[in-house]
Amino acid sequence: MSLDIFSPTLSVVPKGLEGKKILLYGSNSVGKTLNATKLSKPFYLGFEKGLNAISGIPFNYITKWSDFKKLNKQFTGKDKDKARELYDTIIFDTVDIASMYCQKYVANAHGAKDIASGNGGFGLWSNYKEEFWLEIDKLTSCGYTVVFIGHTSVDKNTDQIIPAGDSRSMGIVRDLVDITVYIKSNGVDEDGNVVLSTGYVRETEEFFARSRFDLMPNKIEPFTAENLEKAVIKGIEREEQQGGTTVSYDEFVENTKSEELDFGELKEKLTELGKAYLKADRLEEFTQAMEDTFGVDVKVADLKERQVEAVSILIDELNEKL
Repeated sequence: MSLDIFSPTLSVVPKGLEGKKILLYGSNSVGKTLNATKLSKPFYLGFEKGLNAISGIPFNYITKWSDFKKLNKQFTGKDKDKARELYDTIIFDTVDIASMYCQKYVANAHGAKDIASGNGGFGLWSNYKEEFWLEIDKLTSCGYTVVFIGHTSVDKNTDQIIPAGDSRSMGIVRDLVDITVYIKSNGVDEDGNVVLSTGYVRETEEFFARSRFDLMPNKIEPFTAENLEKAVIKGIEREEQQGGTTVSYDEFVENTKSEELDFGELKEKLTELGKAYLKADRLEEFTQAMEDTFGVDVKVADLKERQVEAVSILIDELNEKL
């Protein structure tokens, strides 16, 4: 992706469910987990034991945040390509339970009894939010269809049904996902058989729901994994018919890929710039720029990899002035 406002990258939409982030929420027994497990090649991250009536699904039950971090590293780290071959869909069940484990992890890491009492009584709320966001950002950046499962709560001010969870966890998920589906029970028929639920993707006074795909059908009826996928695809096809550009997920990744910063290569460039400024009898300017950016008496050889972004910006500035 070009960092150039005069030759910008144009946004495109990837076809299908690949890379999409979806939140399914509703009361118990409306088909949230059951239908999520029917999506392509799923893996179930069980912060609660939601597979008791579902067989044949690869899973791990998670009882502490460190369990999730270890699994997340397998999904998103050096073995990511191997994991992507095995799994298309990651099911995160449920957000509000996961947030409790995350809070406990952060509190324990800081030697506190809980989040509220940490940091000398000022709380560890920002640490908790950052920890949750960093792990979720990694999980949702590798091309999996990530399905978050949520319980329901009621907004005290509006009486609207909303996904359960605090702003530092569920708030992050709500802002991140492409589609939030509120799944509503249709009860049973006259013979006592369960009637399949209905999924809604547009907000009403009664409940929160939304979709980034404006032309996606407003309702998924009945709510099934197959109908969810069909609704997403239909919304994307309608966008295409109105002039939108759709691409494969691989093309989407290429279109949105950020520039990779190679620390070793950047150090070499900075060293060469130092030589160029010396040759131009402007070494004092180079030294001052280094001091302004990294501190007094810091040499190129002293720089650490964590300073790579600052090195990149300094190189741009020095090149512009040379």
